Amino acid sequence: VGHGEVHLRLGMLHRDMGNPEAAVHEWRHLWLEHPGDPAVSMVPDLERTLPTTFVIPPITSEHHYQRAERLYRFNRHREALKAFELARAAAPEQGVSDEVLYHIGTAQYHARENIAAVATFRQLFERAPRASFAPVALLMLARLHLRVEADEAFLDTVQVLKAAFPASKQADEMSYVLGHFHRNRGRFAEALQAFRRVAQRGNRSEFADDAWWYLGWIQYGLRRYRQATQTWGKLLRTFPASPLVPDTLYWQGRAFERLGRRANAQSRYEWLQTSYRQTYYGYLATARLTGLSPWPWEARTVEGDGVVVGTEPSVLEPFPIVPSNAHATRGAELWTMRLFAEAGEELQAVPADGANALLYHRLAAQAFHWVGEPHRALSILRRHSRAAILQAVGLSARDLQEMTFPLGALQRLDGVSLDGLDPRFIGALVMAESGWNPRAFSRVGARGLMQLMPETGHRLAQTLGIHLPSEDQLFDPSLNLRLGIAHVRELLRRFDHQLPLAVASYNAGEQEVSQWWARRGDLDVEEFIANIPFRETRHYVQRVFVYYAEYQRIYRGRRG
Repeated sequence: VGHGEVHLRLGMLHRDMGNPEAAVHEWRHLWLEHPGDPAVSMVPDLERTLPTTFVIPPITSEHHYQRAERLYRFNRHREALKAFELARAAAPEQGVSDEVLYHIGTAQYHARENIAAVATFRQLFERAPRASFAPVALLMLARLHLRVEADEAFLDTVQVLKAAFPASKQADEMSYVLGHFHRNRGRFAEALQAFRRVAQRGNRSEFADDAWWYLGWIQYGLRRYRQATQTWGKLLRTFPASPLVPDTLYWQGRAFERLGRRANAQSRYEWLQTSYRQTYYGYLATARLTGLSPWPWEARTVEGDGVVVGTEPSVLEPFPIVPSNAHATRGAELWTMRLFAEAGEELQAVPADGANALLYHRLAAQAFHWVGEPHRALSILRRHSRAAILQAVGLSARDLQEMTFPLGALQRLDGVSLDGLDPRFIGALVMAESGWNPRAFSRVGARGLMQLMPETGHRLAQTLGIHLPSEDQLFDPSLNLRLGIAHVRELLRRFDHQLPLAVASYNAGEQEVSQWWARRGDLDVEEFIANIPFRETRHYVQRVFVYYAEYQRIYRGRRG
């Protein structure tokens, strides 16, 4: 029974016992504090079942604002906007605070209501041009102008921001974004100048290491390979702990190769292989040294009737220890009854500082893994180090690997649903999209394991002849996978079975990726990925391929 169902049933119990005040309290608590729960839709109908003699307390403007803020924090931006509208309508004479106005604008931004968002942030800035929210409002205005390709408005806003708040973090960010603005339009001299200004600020800029990286990348693209190696060398010396070190080492190695300095290139690849082996560039460096690709760049058809990996144990592992507290005792009893989901609930509730807590938490993770709730297993495993789990509780490396990179509901799909795709690749995509959480809900409204937008889900369902009466059905794991796999197949057909293009378009959209691919010139596939303009999409593609390499390693020879 879900959290929302509990509140509904408690309210119905109070109603049936003649206590409508307590019933309303339960239902309103659910409506206010858990507005994203599917059970919320039942609250209005249930309130109408109360005695007609009972006066239901009105929903005030404050209630609507409280609910809107909760929806905003849960990234349910379209629903938050409706709640904000209801709040303002309930008390039109009441002013809106700067913080609420900022949240409304941000929700509009994420809901891609661009015109409305521009108006909101302009109002926020003009209300108090020197107040604390003013630089934030200007930053969001600049982002919106950039999104809709209003270049002059973008440049004007950046100029106002840098003039009015030169020392602000928002001005620092826009100075960095200005470099990308010029780079993406092929104005490389202006881009180099903008990035150099940011890089020279050193530790005073949050974006200095990124700026050094892009200085080198532009030089590499202009075939100034010697300059690129020198620029990236400065980055490595100045920011040795930067997350860009793997990227820098790899592309410095590629630049050395272009210069014919193979020994220098090899030293960079060996550095990556030693210190960053299981990263995207660690895998590419190993491929550079061995000549063996870590993954296919093109989709391959996989024959078979689905994944042949079991989840729930065919032979029950006995509970390995005498329980030491009430939660562990109940967990052991449920374990023996093969009620693994319920056992997991009890075992994960064992206090972290209690005796044998690590063992109980491992058992909870294993129980959730067995019942097909891998996201809950992953949540537990992430609290503990890999070494601690292996040493303290005796879990085999193989079991830990399969729990860390699960196949989840993919195991219930047949070969027809997989449509010839490698389930290990789909597993990598799901891991990157939702971390295997079937209830995942993004700030733009994407739902479920493969983060399908409602309009995409409805279109795919219609194509497959599936009835989809509610958007919340996209939270169903098997249905979400079927629709998501169909979408991946569409993208592969669109991009001639090129996996990087399909993955990039899954994140950024087909139109954007088509434009990037058309402008790629003579870039090879690795250079194309590194050159993706959207940082989120670039990192997403790299993350999917790292996960794919791990899935291939763990489930080698078990494709379907």
